Amino acid sequence: MTANAITLSSGTAAQSGAVGDGTYGAADVDLFAIRLEAGAALTARIDAASLATPSTLDAYLRVFNTSGTQVAFNDDTNGSTDSIVSYTAPVSGIYYVGVSSYGNSSYSAATAGSGLAGQTAGAYTLNLSVAASPPVADIIDVTPDPRTTSVGAVLVRFDRAVTGFDVSDLSLVRSGTAVPLSGATVTTADNVTWTVGGLDPLTATAGTYSLTLNAAGSGIVSMAGGVALAASASDSWSVQAAGLVDAGDTIATAAVVGITSGALRLSGQVGDGLYGSRDVDLYRVTLAAGQTLVIDIDAQSLSGSSTLDSYLRVFNAAGRPSKQPTCR
Repeated sequence: MTANAITLSSGTAAQSGAVGDGTYGAADVDLFAIRLEAGAALTARIDAASLATPSTLDAYLRVFNTSGTQVAFNDDTNGSTDSIVSYTAPVSGIYYVGVSSYGNSSYSAATAGSGLAGQTAGAYTLNLSVAASPPVADIIDVTPDPRTTSVGAVLVRFDRAVTGFDVSDLSLVRSGTAVPLSGATVTTADNVTWTVGGLDPLTATAGTYSLTLNAAGSGIVSMAGGVALAASASDSWSVQAAGLVDAGDTIATAAVVGITSGALRLSGQVGDGLYGSRDVDLYRVTLAAGQTLVIDIDAQSLSGSSTLDSYLRVFNAAGRPSKQPTCR
């Protein structure tokens, strides 16, 4: 298609032309190419008879998709020989607007001179209007849900490339209490799919979490057309911390911790078992070669403050102390 390209992501544009001034005479067609984003509403209007100096053209308008298939058309509007047609793009891509004379309405947009001789000719102005739809955001569901580990990262996906997205556009709530997003990051490689990272320490505590992308005041706009995000998006999940009344004191009775990656927060108590002050809570974790186990005890730093002065040891499968435990 040897169409004239028009750059218009939103707003209006006008193009003057004439039917009948080309190589194919009365079968002349003027074809215009315009890129539309998904959801954008295109309106094309011909001014010919309504020009300050009226034209003799009785125009016929057609709209084609990327493959050259007609998707909309119009002949006369409101008793005038001038035409107007509207179309909303279902997907992003190049669309084509064809201007011809009445009588030449069955031409192929892919083949020059393929139409019939039209009944009129003359000058016109093609008025184009594009109303771009706002971008749509989706926070990809956190899985599994419920879970026993924290969430390291969450994906936010838009239906087109956007800019202006940062951590300040997000809010995280755990069981009704706001969680400051300290240390969280937002990154992207294509401006469509964004990764919200650094969430591990923020989502390790048991509770129901909700991550929300707030549209109001976000500054998030589509890269094509600069249309602002209009609707917020959110996803919720729950983290279930295991409450262990008394983990076993030996390898044979150790509590099995079902974690292969990520983080898990467990609760327990030293001194509540059969052995009093000699109580030991033993947990069994299965590690793959090369994995690093990080153990962090919160006792005196807990809300309410525990009196426990903890001591940590790591053993191998045979019950021998590990030579190089990675713990703190």
